[in-house]
Amino acid sequence: FQYIESSVFIIVDIEEYWEKKKEIFNQVYISQKEVLSRVLDWAEDTAILRGNEINSKYGEAYIPETTYVPLRILLV
Repeated sequence: FQYIESSVFIIVDIEEYWEKKKEIFNQVYISQKEVLSRVLDWAEDTAILRGNEINSKYGEAYIPETTYVPLRILLV
């Protein structure tokens, strides 16, 4: 997402849910053990990076939908 300005992201604090998220990854992708540890390392590094941006241990970034809606002027 190099083309997206970082100020566009909405970052949510996920510190409370991080351990549960890791458990779910381990259950859902049990057959992918070879790559799972690398994916989890990447996910944790990213979560820490995003968390630092909001003064939290872990964070997750989202890009809000910003569909253009033309402004209509009401004449009274």
